[in-house]
Amino acid sequence: MTAPDDSQRPSINPDVLAAILSAAPERLQQKLDREPRAADGWDWTFSDNNWQIAAGEETVVVPNGVIAEVSQVKCSCLLSPRCFHVLAVLNVARIEDGIAEESLPSVSESGRSSSNEHDGATSVGCDASAEQQGDDVVVSTSQQRAIVLMFDASAGILATGLRAAGAVLQSRLLRAIHECRSEGLHRLASGGLRLMNNVRQLRDGADGFSSEAAMSDFLEVLETCVRLSGRERDAVASESKTADARSARPLLPWIGIARRSFEPVQSMKLHALCCEPVLTRSGYSGVVTWLMAEDGWIGTVSDVQAGAANRIPQAWQSGVSLAGLSISHREFSRRCLLISRATRSVDGRLGGGESARAVAIDGQGWAATPIVARFQIPLAEQIRAAFSQQAESDFLRPAGTDLVFFTAVVVGYSGNDLIVLAGENQSPTRLSIALDDDALMFRTSLQVLSRAPGLLMRCIGRIDFQTAGRVRLLAIAPPPESTDDAVDRPVLVLPSTEPVWSIGLQALTRSQLSKAETAPVLVSFGDTESSPMEHYDESLERWLRAIVIGGRHALPESLLSGVTQDAARLESALRPASASLLRGLTQSTISTRTDIAGVRIQQPPSVLARHWLAAAIGSHSTRRYLQLQSWLTLLESN
Repeated sequence: MTAPDDSQRPSINPDVLAAILSAAPERLQQKLDREPRAADGWDWTFSDNNWQIAAGEETVVVPNGVIAEVSQVKCSCLLSPRCFHVLAVLNVARIEDGIAEESLPSVSESGRSSSNEHDGATSVGCDASAEQQGDDVVVSTSQQRAIVLMFDASAGILATGLRAAGAVLQSRLLRAIHECRSEGLHRLASGGLRLMNNVRQLRDGADGFSSEAAMSDFLEVLETCVRLSGRERDAVASESKTADARSARPLLPWIGIARRSFEPVQSMKLHALCCEPVLTRSGYSGVVTWLMAEDGWIGTVSDVQAGAANRIPQAWQSGVSLAGLSISHREFSRRCLLISRATRSVDGRLGGGESARAVAIDGQGWAATPIVARFQIPLAEQIRAAFSQQAESDFLRPAGTDLVFFTAVVVGYSGNDLIVLAGENQSPTRLSIALDDDALMFRTSLQVLSRAPGLLMRCIGRIDFQTAGRVRLLAIAPPPESTDDAVDRPVLVLPSTEPVWSIGLQALTRSQLSKAETAPVLVSFGDTESSPMEHYDESLERWLRAIVIGGRHALPESLLSGVTQDAARLESALRPASASLLRGLTQSTISTRTDIAGVRIQQPPSVLARHWLAAAIGSHSTRRYLQLQSWLTLLESN
């Protein structure tokens, strides 16, 4: 057989892969860089809990599961394990992420939402090597070494660019991931693993690669390194007395946690909101059911495992076991859950020990009191709250902070978006596909809805923080009968047993609309109101993205005049800080400098990394602020 897919193939610990890559002769490393997927074309056979890979006349044997030691990998050639056969096989193995079952990602990865993958489930991840003082954590000497190792490895890849990051740079990053994991620096270890996956995805030409996500991952890793660095905190503390509060900010969110902290609750009544498909860039798929408690707490119960999109329908129909209750996610997403002696975490995970007991009863859908209360909050107020939460550390952010609840009237279809008039001010809004994959029903459902202009419906969706006025739609339901007073208006008709429709998992059909056109109604839609983002110049972001892909060589001398023009344009747009950051970034890409004696000295990658980080933070903050203002302009101008 050919090479198995990612969900089937064995995984390897980062330190083991790093040891084998770094020990290989340079000529083999170069050959691996030229043929990174060579093993995909070899013959893979599974027997006796081992994978046997026929590489021409030689055979590589690796155990199924996790490869934890170099000695577990064997090749019939005399050079094993320092041979190309072993290198090629391990280079296509999944990198073991160390994520426990209860800490698997609960939402689809988009932009920075991949942060949910950092978490695990119990207490502080500093282990015994860190000292805790009150609410803060003191980083130990050994942790500082791991932080420096991660910063240097990330800076090296940034200076070279993801496209050219070869075996040597990858092995350094893998060692840094292992050291951070060993020292309890869970956020850095998780971020470093995502950087490694970015290298692999770009190298393999994978459809899942996103330059925006790669930028976000570099920003998080480098910023976390600097936040945890004692030098940065000393510098902040010495700026002024007013800096004391900043320097005393807890480090725990930047260190991360190995396992979540759960608090016990005597009893809860949980109303199902909807069920959402999950497909992550790191190779996990499944579903997550969203729940709301009587006190407004939003929680999740998920079935997310390593796999591709084709396992999502299976997870949707298969059972979930919780506190003695066994029920499918499809059934779970339309019921009400009564649970006693359970536990819950800040970020929305629901758990139950041996004494916990749960029973499912008929649900009220979105007519439940706490859900109705969320729909009554003005949309502009929900947007403000969501952006406020995003501005904080997203590592332990409560679940559902990016969800919005609103009523909308369908207008028609434009591009790939459903155009609606949303909220109490009837603001033009785009409802887009939350997760675009042929195995899911998002596109079909939106196209069916576009055939019913005038349809009034209630919606739950996720804010698109990158585009003002866009929400990724997750679920719909008919409005309360008292609000639908228009006789000629199309009506959404759902079965009494399914008061809420999760549009990514349930295909909406023409029969569920009382009145609809024969084809999607296309409308011409543009931003009619001027907004703070209307004339936003993306020059700085464009150069930041170019460096992520191509390294410092993305700014050759032949392009410096273009950078100068971009900086001048930013200044004329009243963005002098962005112009200054762009000039500093450009200067830092020069690989050498000349000292006073005329001797040319190589610039270390850390110089570029620090300038890139400063520019990325400035760009991210500016864009996030302007996006919020654009949202508010859109919502409050109607």
